[in-house]
Amino acid sequence: AAGPSAAVKGPLAVGCGWKIYRSFCIDLAAAKERLLVLSETKARIFNSSLGSKIQYSFEDEEQQQQQNKSYRYQEPVALILHASGGGFDQGMAYGKALLPKHRLLCISRAGYLQSSADACPRIEHQCSDIVELLDYLGVREVIVVGMSVAGVLAL
Repeated sequence: AAGPSAAVKGPLAVGCGWKIYRSFCIDLAAAKERLLVLSETKARIFNSSLGSKIQYSFEDEEQQQQQNKSYRYQEPVALILHASGGGFDQGMAYGKALLPKHRLLCISRAGYLQSSADACPRIEHQCSDIVELLDYLGVREVIVVGMSVAGVLAL
């Protein structure tokens, strides 16, 4: 039997749902804005010979040295490959926590953020693109960290 309390639950649930959804949308917009600013200030685009566009961020040693004159990065460079739902920004966040003394090179894998989404993102193609980026940057030796699905690329 539906009493007066049952009549209140429906509108109350809808009202709470709307409030949660609105809060989510505000948080999502703020996160997109932060990512856009981060993208514009820290990320670069590399165009590979295979036609891929790779978004990456490579920590600037000069900037780090200005903050702490005696600081030197350990070698080799840490190449961070993000998990699903991320991009170079996720790689930077995890990389700084995992390998704080290494210079980080973080890429947005194929189809993430501003990296191009290949019609057929073959592992060999993505690996060739990464090697070409490393050559372009003059990086000869790396520690490769592949998170989650990116572990396949790391191998």
